[in-house]
Amino acid sequence: MFEADADTQRMIDWAAAAGLPPLDSLPPEAARAQSAAGTAKTALELAPVAKVDNLDIEGPGDSLAVRIYHPKDAPEGPLPIILYYHGGGFVIGSIDTHDSIPRVLANHSSAIVVSVDYRLAPEHRYPAAVDDAEAAVLWAHEHGAAMGGDPTRLAVAGDSAGGNLAAVAALRVRDSVGSALVAQALLYPVTDHATLDRHASRQDHAETFPIRKPLMAWFHNHYFGHDEPMDEPDASPLHHPDLSGAAPAYVMTAGLDPLMDEGKAYADALQAAGVDVEYSCWETTIHGFLQMGQVIPAAEDALIEAAVFMKRRFAG
Repeated sequence: MFEADADTQRMIDWAAAAGLPPLDSLPPEAARAQSAAGTAKTALELAPVAKVDNLDIEGPGDSLAVRIYHPKDAPEGPLPIILYYHGGGFVIGSIDTHDSIPRVLANHSSAIVVSVDYRLAPEHRYPAAVDDAEAAVLWAHEHGAAMGGDPTRLAVAGDSAGGNLAAVAALRVRDSVGSALVAQALLYPVTDHATLDRHASRQDHAETFPIRKPLMAWFHNHYFGHDEPMDEPDASPLHHPDLSGAAPAYVMTAGLDPLMDEGKAYADALQAAGVDVEYSCWETTIHGFLQMGQVIPAAEDALIEAAVFMKRRFAG
């Protein structure tokens, strides 16, 4: 097993000293507020971009809020478009809590990033978030030119639960969008809601901050409405029967993360299906470290790595 680096250990110690109640002991609204307050103290400072627009687009359930980031120092357009889905176990998180991440991705990929405020559970259970994720890709493909984007060069990206949504959306749009989706960046994604015992990291890091086993179960129950395993491909892309033809993928994991093994397993499964894959494990840090850049500076380096992957794919 890997050991925490000094920055990561400082983050773990800081969280322990805060003495806050576990998120899984709170109702969703209170958990959202507590998580957002913590993120405000640890996330990267907001990098300047050329322009930020807030927009409501048509969604499967109702209007769907998106935040659009235009990169600074970008070449002449039209620019590629990244659909970004925030993390938070499908229950917490928002385009506000994850405001720092799309800015780094936009500036270092020279792409427009559309951050999607998909519906959260338990108010909107599975598959509402999946439907929103797919709808956002289809919207960008149809309307991307109106914001200075190039609808023939799309990517999906997301962290944690958002990585799950990005992976599933990439599979759902293979026929409708086809070769226009040129990349997917999955940042410590959850890929398996079914066969949890097969992944040693789920056991090895069952008590590792920030997503201990009780919190993982809390997320699962709120998202699906029950505690039973879910092997449907839209819930667990690792169980998809056919991954061929998926967009080239960058898959990032963290070495001290319960999700490490299933992230690696998904990268391997994509590669076995003939998909081009770049795998990167940040061995000495934890799940969620991209939201801890003020304490764990590696967060920015990792985001830049993902952005550079997508930039290469946009260039063909």
